[in-house]
Amino acid sequence: MAALSYSDAVSEALERLRPVGFEHGRSFVNHAPMAAEALAHMGYADEVPAWVERNLRSRSYHDVPERRWPIDPDDPADWQAALGDFSRVADWTALFERELALSPWTQVLARWWPRLLPGLSAVLTHGVIRTAHAVRAVAAASGDNRLQLGELAQGLGYWAARHS
Repeated sequence: MAALSYSDAVSEALERLRPVGFEHGRSFVNHAPMAAEALAHMGYADEVPAWVERNLRSRSYHDVPERRWPIDPDDPADWQAALGDFSRVADWTALFERELALSPWTQVLARWWPRLLPGLSAVLTHGVIRTAHAVRAVAAASGDNRLQLGELAQGLGYWAARHS
């Protein structure tokens, strides 16, 4: 039996990975949050902390980008103009953080899923994959789920910023 629960392993991983950018090297996707969640889900929660540390030592992740200006979710011209603009990934993440602070995550997902779906294939579907791992983590979380909601905001933000 694992000493770490799924939720504890995922929360710890997300906390460690918080200051890490969305990509590394020549714009390779940061798989760490997805892999950590998958390991925990498959019953390897105790292995997650060491895996995260090895991953952080072996990758040269890009910095977390700076926010530029807010995206208005209620103005289609504004948010549509920002779709697919990776320089706005921090703005997209901030938008989803605000949305998730104001509404249940299921409502945010229901609102944005149809908007983002046409860009499903962007970055080899990693935006939607990261979002799906985050959804599983949020759905499984009990109590304080801020880290999981933050990961959902990052997954949706990455999907929107790499939309094509």
